Amino acid sequence: MLIYIRVQKLVVRTKSVEYMPVYLSLASFANCVTWTCYAFLPYDPFILIPSALGIAFSVSQLILLQVHREADRGCPERSRDRPPFSGHGRKWKFP
Repeated sequence: MLIYIRVQKLVVRTKSVEYMPVYLSLASFANCVTWTCYAFLPYDPFILIPSALGIAFSVSQLILLQVHREADRGCPERSRDRPPFSGHGRKWKFP
């Protein structure tokens, strides 16, 4: 769950969604919805509670994605000012 908070903090701080993987956010939401539906069949609170928390974090991540994606579209020069994300600034050298 901490990765959700860390990525959301980075998106809010930079006001850019280039660090947030869209397909991973959608897959996480779908996975949590599936497990929540499964938890209601035998009513298992040990599956329901973490899955419901996952849905809440996934929805907040998707909302952030939508809000800051609209902000990125309005500012095309933002991506030119910042270098592309390349593994926390590490330069990989291959032989």
